[in-house]
Formats: sequence, C-alpha cells, structure tokens
Amino acid sequence: MKITSVKASCHKVPVTLPLNKPLPQTFVLVRVETDVGISGVGITDGSMRFSTREFINRQLAPFLEGKNPLETERIWNKDAYAELGIMPSVLATSATVRWGMSAVDIALWDIRGKHFNQPVSASWVAVPTKYPPT
Repeated sequence: MKITSVKASCHKVPVTLPLNKPLPQTFVLVRVETDVGISGVGITDGSMRFSTREFINRQLAPFLEGKNPLETERIWNKDAYAELGIMPSVLATSATVRWGMSAVDIALWDIRGKHFNQPVSASWVAVPTKYPPT
C-alpha cells in the first residue's frame, strides 16, 4: 500500500455552547488517500490554520507520497528527520509543524485502523456535539 495524495483544508464551523450565540471553531482537516482505495482523515487545531494547511500541502504531502501509510513510526522517527530535517527542537518550538504532523499522523492511524478493520474514526462518533445543561 502506498500514499497517493495528502490534502489539507481549513474550516470554520459554529459550535453551540450554553451561551447566547454560537462560537466559531476553526480547524484543519487532512485527507490521506492510498492506492488501494483506503483513505484516512485527521484534524488539528485551527489557531494557525493557514500556515498549518500550507505546511501540510507544500512540505508534508510531497514527502509522504509513495510511502507506506502503515509504517507511521518509520515515517516520523527516521524519514522526517532525514528527508525534511525536522529535528526534535523544531517540534518543540513550531506549533505549525507540530499540528501539521499530528493531523497527518491521525489520518495515517485512521488508514491503519481501516486496513486492520478497527477504524480510529469510529471513536469520533461518540463525542457529544451538544453539552447538557449543568
């Protein structure tokens, strides 16, 4: 199995809380496609959504295409350091890099789960969308 496409997009949705009006929530959504038809989805914080989206689309996407999505540890622990020069110090100081890699990592684990018939995304369904009054 090989990664054929990595695409990130920015989104803003209203979140209804027990307040007077909905609050806008921003996030970056990543979709990773494979040559066998399995795709994975990841999501991350939207505080720096445009730079995170561009980091994913311009740097991580070309780096990831052609790699085996089931080798997540190898991708991040060996290849990212060697090919992209992303050292632990960069991860400690750059929110854009951290959030971008996290969103892609979630998508890769989603692919792994679907491949082994245990999707990560199944747990997302249980997250409540409305908070009960206290």
